[in-house]
Amino acid sequence: MKSVIAALIALPLLLAVHAVSAQTQPQTRLRGSIDEVKGDKLTFAIRDQEKSITVLMTPETRITAVSGTTLSDIKTGSYIGTAALPDKNGMLRAIEVHIFTEAQRGVGEGHRPFDLAEGSTMTNATVEADMATNAQVAQNATDADARRILTLSYKGGTQTVIVPDDAPIVRLEPGTRDLIVDGAKANIAGYMAPDGSLTATSISVGTNGLTPPM
Repeated sequence: MKSVIAALIALPLLLAVHAVSAQTQPQTRLRGSIDEVKGDKLTFAIRDQEKSITVLMTPETRITAVSGTTLSDIKTGSYIGTAALPDKNGMLRAIEVHIFTEAQRGVGEGHRPFDLAEGSTMTNATVEADMATNAQVAQNATDADARRILTLSYKGGTQTVIVPDDAPIVRLEPGTRDLIVDGAKANIAGYMAPDGSLTATSISVGTNGLTPPM
Protein backbone atom coordinates (compact mmCIF):
# COMPACT_ATOMS: atom_id res chain seq x y z
CA MET A 1 0.00 0.00 0.00
CA LYS A 2 2.84 2.38 0.89
CA SER A 3 4.41 1.83 -2.54
CA VAL A 4 1.10 2.62 -4.29
CA ILE A 5 0.69 5.83 -2.27
CA ALA A 6 4.28 6.83 -3.01
CA ALA A 7 3.72 6.24 -6.73
CA LEU A 8 0.55 8.34 -6.72
CA ILE A 9 2.39 11.18 -4.96
CA ALA A 10 5.34 10.96 -7.35
CA LEU A 11 3.25 10.92 -10.55
CA PRO A 12 2.18 14.62 -10.50
CA LEU A 13 5.76 15.61 -9.73
CA LEU A 14 7.08 13.60 -12.67
CA LEU A 15 4.47 15.15 -14.97
CA ALA A 16 5.37 18.64 -13.76
CA VAL A 17 9.07 18.02 -14.32
CA HIS A 18 8.33 16.72 -17.83
CA ALA A 19 6.21 19.81 -18.64
CA VAL A 20 8.92 22.17 -17.40
CA SER A 21 11.57 20.26 -19.35
CA ALA A 22 9.52 20.49 -22.56
CA GLN A 23 9.17 24.24 -22.19
CA THR A 24 12.82 24.89 -21.36
CA GLN A 25 14.36 22.90 -24.21
CA PRO A 26 15.28 24.92 -27.30
CA GLN A 27 12.59 25.19 -29.94
CA THR A 28 13.16 23.61 -33.32
CA ARG A 29 12.46 25.72 -36.41
CA LEU A 30 11.53 24.06 -39.71
CA ARG A 31 10.96 25.53 -43.18
CA GLY A 32 9.12 23.72 -45.93
CA SER A 33 5.65 22.84 -47.17
CA ILE A 34 2.55 21.13 -45.84
CA ASP A 35 2.04 17.81 -47.63
CA GLU A 36 -1.13 16.70 -45.91
CA VAL A 37 -3.52 17.91 -43.21
CA LYS A 38 -5.54 15.49 -41.09
CA GLY A 39 -7.27 17.29 -38.25
CA ASP A 40 -4.61 18.49 -35.82
CA LYS A 41 -1.87 16.48 -37.53
CA LEU A 42 0.27 17.66 -40.46
CA THR A 43 2.73 15.89 -42.67
CA PHE A 44 5.41 18.51 -43.27
CA ALA A 45 8.11 18.26 -45.96
CA ILE A 46 11.30 19.93 -44.73
CA ARG A 47 12.95 22.22 -47.27
CA ASP A 48 16.35 21.07 -48.53
CA GLN A 49 15.89 17.68 -46.90
CA GLU A 50 14.46 14.55 -48.44
CA LYS A 51 12.24 13.81 -45.48
CA SER A 52 8.93 14.67 -43.92
CA ILE A 53 7.97 15.03 -40.28
CA THR A 54 4.72 14.76 -38.34
CA VAL A 55 3.63 18.07 -36.83
CA LEU A 56 0.95 18.28 -34.15
CA MET A 57 -1.15 21.40 -33.62
CA THR A 58 -2.73 22.31 -30.28
CA PRO A 59 -5.31 24.95 -29.31
CA GLU A 60 -2.34 27.14 -28.32
CA THR A 61 -0.57 26.91 -31.69
CA ARG A 62 -0.26 30.46 -33.07
CA ILE A 63 -1.00 30.89 -36.79
CA THR A 64 0.53 33.83 -38.68
CA ALA A 65 -0.35 34.86 -42.23
CA VAL A 66 2.65 36.00 -44.30
CA SER A 67 1.82 38.21 -47.29
CA GLY A 68 3.97 40.12 -49.76
CA THR A 69 4.40 43.88 -49.50
CA THR A 70 6.89 46.58 -50.49
CA LEU A 71 9.62 48.63 -48.86
CA SER A 72 7.43 51.74 -49.05
CA ASP A 73 5.23 50.22 -46.33
CA ILE A 74 8.10 50.53 -43.84
CA LYS A 75 7.96 53.88 -42.06
CA THR A 76 9.79 55.53 -39.19
CA GLY A 77 8.31 53.90 -36.08
CA SER A 78 7.48 50.57 -37.77
CA TYR A 79 8.42 47.48 -35.79
CA ILE A 80 10.18 45.03 -38.09
CA GLY A 81 12.46 42.02 -38.19
CA THR A 82 15.23 41.43 -40.69
CA ALA A 83 17.58 38.55 -41.32
CA ALA A 84 20.85 39.90 -42.68
CA LEU A 85 24.43 39.09 -43.60
CA PRO A 86 27.48 41.34 -43.26
CA ASP A 87 28.84 42.60 -46.59
CA LYS A 88 32.50 43.21 -47.45
CA ASN A 89 32.34 46.63 -45.79
CA GLY A 90 30.90 45.24 -42.57
CA MET A 91 27.43 46.67 -43.26
CA LEU A 92 24.42 44.48 -42.66
CA ARG A 93 22.64 43.55 -45.89
CA ALA A 94 19.09 42.25 -45.52
CA ILE A 95 18.19 38.78 -46.77
CA GLU A 96 14.54 39.49 -45.97
CA VAL A 97 12.44 41.98 -44.01
CA HIS A 98 9.16 41.27 -42.23
CA ILE A 99 6.81 43.89 -40.81
CA PHE A 100 5.14 43.03 -37.51
CA THR A 101 1.65 44.12 -36.51
CA GLU A 102 1.38 46.77 -33.82
CA ALA A 103 0.18 44.07 -31.41
CA GLN A 104 3.47 42.24 -31.99
CA ARG A 105 5.64 45.23 -31.13
CA GLY A 106 8.47 44.10 -28.87
CA VAL A 107 8.36 40.43 -29.91
CA GLY A 108 11.91 39.04 -29.94
CA GLU A 109 13.40 42.52 -29.67
CA GLY A 110 17.17 42.63 -30.13
CA HIS A 111 20.03 41.50 -32.36
CA ARG A 112 21.24 37.89 -32.37
CA PRO A 113 22.57 35.05 -34.55
CA PHE A 114 20.04 33.42 -36.88
CA ASP A 115 19.87 30.20 -38.87
CA LEU A 116 18.60 31.40 -42.26
CA ALA A 117 22.12 31.36 -43.72
CA GLU A 118 25.61 30.77 -42.37
CA GLY A 119 26.70 33.88 -40.49
CA SER A 120 23.26 35.48 -40.63
CA THR A 121 21.71 37.54 -37.85
CA MET A 122 18.18 38.53 -36.90
CA THR A 123 17.31 42.03 -35.73
CA ASN A 124 13.85 42.78 -34.36
CA ALA A 125 13.64 46.50 -33.75
CA THR A 126 11.89 49.80 -34.32
CA VAL A 127 12.73 51.76 -37.47
CA GLU A 128 14.43 54.89 -36.17
CA ALA A 129 15.04 56.32 -39.65
CA ASP A 130 13.45 55.09 -42.87
CA MET A 131 14.68 55.37 -46.45
CA ALA A 132 13.40 58.91 -46.98
CA THR A 133 15.34 60.18 -43.96
CA ASN A 134 18.48 58.20 -44.70
CA ALA A 135 18.45 59.21 -48.37
CA GLN A 136 19.16 62.77 -47.30
CA VAL A 137 22.16 61.57 -45.31
CA ALA A 138 23.36 59.32 -48.13
CA GLN A 139 22.59 61.58 -51.09
CA ASN A 140 26.26 61.79 -52.06
CA ALA A 141 26.90 58.06 -51.78
CA THR A 142 28.00 56.25 -54.92
CA ASP A 143 26.29 52.99 -53.90
CA ALA A 144 22.64 53.04 -54.96
CA ASP A 145 21.91 50.78 -51.99
CA ALA A 146 22.77 53.67 -49.70
CA ARG A 147 19.34 55.07 -50.50
CA ARG A 148 17.78 51.86 -49.12
CA ILE A 149 19.13 52.11 -45.57
CA LEU A 150 17.13 51.43 -42.42
CA THR A 151 18.38 52.53 -39.00
CA LEU A 152 16.97 50.11 -36.41
CA SER A 153 16.80 50.76 -32.68
CA TYR A 154 16.24 48.22 -29.91
CA LYS A 155 16.88 48.05 -26.19
CA GLY A 156 20.64 48.09 -25.81
CA GLY A 157 21.70 49.04 -29.31
CA THR A 158 21.14 50.05 -32.92
CA GLN A 159 21.87 48.50 -36.31
CA THR A 160 22.04 49.98 -39.80
CA VAL A 161 20.75 47.67 -42.53
CA ILE A 162 20.86 48.01 -46.31
CA VAL A 163 17.79 46.49 -48.01
CA PRO A 164 18.77 45.29 -51.52
CA ASP A 165 16.28 45.34 -54.40
CA ASP A 166 15.99 41.55 -54.34
CA ALA A 167 15.32 41.20 -50.59
CA PRO A 168 11.74 39.96 -50.09
CA ILE A 169 9.53 42.20 -47.93
CA VAL A 170 6.55 40.63 -46.17
CA ARG A 171 3.88 41.59 -43.68
CA LEU A 172 2.88 39.40 -40.73
CA GLU A 173 -0.75 39.30 -39.62
CA PRO A 174 -2.82 37.05 -37.35
CA GLY A 175 -3.96 33.97 -39.26
CA THR A 176 -6.45 31.15 -38.83
CA ARG A 177 -6.38 27.42 -39.44
CA ASP A 178 -8.05 28.02 -42.79
CA LEU A 179 -4.51 28.77 -44.02
CA ILE A 180 -3.28 25.29 -43.02
CA VAL A 181 -3.93 23.45 -46.27
CA ASP A 182 -2.16 20.89 -48.45
CA GLY A 183 0.63 22.51 -50.46
CA ALA A 184 0.97 25.67 -48.37
CA LYS A 185 4.51 26.90 -47.73
CA ALA A 186 5.23 27.46 -44.06
CA ASN A 187 7.76 27.97 -41.29
CA ILE A 188 7.06 26.02 -38.11
CA ALA A 189 8.52 26.37 -34.62
CA GLY A 190 7.94 23.94 -31.80
CA TYR A 191 9.26 21.22 -29.52
CA MET A 192 10.54 17.88 -30.72
CA ALA A 193 9.18 14.74 -29.05
CA PRO A 194 11.21 11.55 -28.48
CA ASP A 195 9.23 9.86 -31.29
CA GLY A 196 10.50 12.45 -33.81
CA SER A 197 7.24 14.41 -34.11
CA LEU A 198 7.04 18.13 -33.44
CA THR A 199 4.39 19.95 -31.42
CA ALA A 200 3.99 23.36 -33.04
CA THR A 201 3.95 26.51 -30.96
CA SER A 202 3.73 28.71 -34.06
CA ILE A 203 3.14 28.27 -37.79
CA SER A 204 3.80 31.08 -40.29
CA VAL A 205 1.99 30.37 -43.56
CA GLY A 206 2.50 32.10 -46.89
CA THR A 207 -0.63 33.44 -48.55
CA ASN A 208 -1.33 33.10 -52.27
CA GLY A 209 1.47 30.59 -52.72
CA LEU A 210 4.13 32.81 -51.11
CA THR A 211 7.09 31.13 -49.40
CA PRO A 212 7.80 32.77 -46.01
CA PRO A 213 11.34 34.15 -46.42
CA MET A 214 12.24 34.26 -42.72
